[in-house]
Amino acid sequence: LVDYLYRERRLPDGGFREVTGSEHGYEANPHMHLVEAALAWMHADQDPRWSELAGELAELCRTRFVDPDSGGLCEHFEPGWRAQMSAQGFVWEPGHHHEWAWLLLQYQGISGRDMGTLPVKLFAKAESEGRNPESGFVVDEVWSRGQVKKASSRFWPQGERVKA
Repeated sequence: LVDYLYRERRLPDGGFREVTGSEHGYEANPHMHLVEAALAWMHADQDPRWSELAGELAELCRTRFVDPDSGGLCEHFEPGWRAQMSAQGFVWEPGHHHEWAWLLLQYQGISGRDMGTLPVKLFAKAESEGRNPESGFVVDEVWSRGQVKKASSRFWPQGERVKA
């Protein structure tokens, strides 16, 4: 599986392409789930490739997914890992901030590699900017310039918040 990913899905700027129809999407979400899978494999298999894959994806999150100015973790990208922008900025999902925070801490615990303040910052951003102030529920999507894009509150982001 790891050989296939590196041989068939590797992107020149890091990470892996997700095939959607005939397009090759640059998305943060599949990488998050790939980190989750690599962490599970690290528990089951001592092959160092799983740890290397998880580490590479954690670094991709830190260097490409998280915008250094806003602290938001962009969801959708153009080739070269350039954030897909609109007049409101890029889209980030508070539930994914919670999930990435939890996964990065899991990776730190398994690998011993210090993830620094990134997990705490992702969690704090989701808490301060990604919750409905009246209900306290995590909203689904926020623009990087601060406006809520999608005020609905699906169940899974609440679960990721509790887990984180």
